[in-house]
Amino acid sequence: MWKVAAADDEAYLRTALKKLMNWEKMGCELIRVVNNGKELLQCVEEEHPDIVITDIRMPEVDGTELVRRIREQGYEMPVII
Repeated sequence: MWKVAAADDEAYLRTALKKLMNWEKMGCELIRVVNNGKELLQCVEEEHPDIVITDIRMPEVDGTELVRRIREQGYEMPVII
């Protein structure tokens, strides 16, 4: 099962990711949904998800900066923006 971590600063989108997607049917487990890029970067370092989903515009660390930092740290998982 693929581990998925996601970030979005909009509460309704975080709720949608959690409740409207059938993650198990897609062979995935949504391990964490956070509200900014800084928290998602921490999740990547701690949980090592297989797939990352991120918004572009977020507080703390935006999506493009998040991708840059993930790549600098040597992680090669797919990132969906």
